[in-house]
Amino acid sequence: MELIILESPVVDEACRRQIMSFIHGEAWQPFFNRELCEEDKDYKHWHLVLEEAGGLIAHCHVCHSLRHKDFGLFSFLEVRKEFQGRGLAKTVYREAMAILEGRGVGVVFLETDFRNVARNGIYLKDGFVDIFVSPDGAVAMVKTPGSTIDEYAKTNFRMAGGSAGRTLGYADYLVADVLLNMKLDKVKDKSRLPLNSYGKRGAYSLFREAQLFPDIKSLCEQCGVCPPPQLVLYH
Repeated sequence: MELIILESPVVDEACRRQIMSFIHGEAWQPFFNRELCEEDKDYKHWHLVLEEAGGLIAHCHVCHSLRHKDFGLFSFLEVRKEFQGRGLAKTVYREAMAILEGRGVGVVFLETDFRNVARNGIYLKDGFVDIFVSPDGAVAMVKTPGSTIDEYAKTNFRMAGGSAGRTLGYADYLVADVLLNMKLDKVKDKSRLPLNSYGKRGAYSLFREAQLFPDIKSLCEQCGVCPPPQLVLYH
């Protein structure tokens, strides 16, 4: 058994096909078919695989923004059914996170399912926290390596008390997205929330769903769980 770290684009067509067998969700298929074949100017991608007897038995994907160095994404951790229960998912996960943390990523996002065994067995134990659980069980999670979310927010989110007209940095928007999702997670009737760009409720992003934010701001004000000073970003 061998752990292999592949940087995209992946030249070997047979290897690309095996990686694609781990990519679930119709919406993601075109993206990863393209990402595996072409250089991405916005993100650097890695696919980590465990190989045994010429076949891939485990996989995960991570990427690091080339434009916004603080942002990383973790996705598609899976082990073939017949190889589960041997700690292989943890092995692949640790190596993947080591790549992002070694590059100084400050915020790592992932999306999973509330019932996914990796959520309890790996992600939560390693410092990820739920920021939004959607009605269908999808979960948006965040980890801020080297700090808590509160510490990261205080360091990077400087709207309160900042100089008038200060240009917002990418970290400001990342923190705003995290705080917004955590706030909306407290809305009792999540069916009132608008759908994001993937047709789900939750995992909202300022960059993807800017047109939704006036409605989200209104819903936040109705929620009344916590004060919304950070929502000044969405005016």
